Amino acid sequence: MRTQTGKDSMVTGRKSGQRLSHRLGILLIVLLILTGVELITLAIKWPFTRRESVVSLEQVSETDVQIGKFHMLFVPHPGYIAQDVTFRRDSALSNRPL
Repeated sequence: MRTQTGKDSMVTGRKSGQRLSHRLGILLIVLLILTGVELITLAIKWPFTRRESVVSLEQVSETDVQIGKFHMLFVPHPGYIAQDVTFRRDSALSNRPL
């Protein structure tokens, strides 16, 4: 039966450390890929776009809506800032006030 010498335990410790760092590297890569997929999905399905906002405002107000400046917000709360928003309605079609 062979006993471990100081050299053998250093080699074993190195191999164990290499395995651990290899696993952590793989885990980091997987997490980065998952984060990237989430960000791409969020960007594609982001509900606060200029187009979606105009459509929503037009449906609610029953008018034609134009947005001058549009800035999407991600942090601290998702949403947007719309400036120079114009609501126009054909007065012949409806007499409801805005």
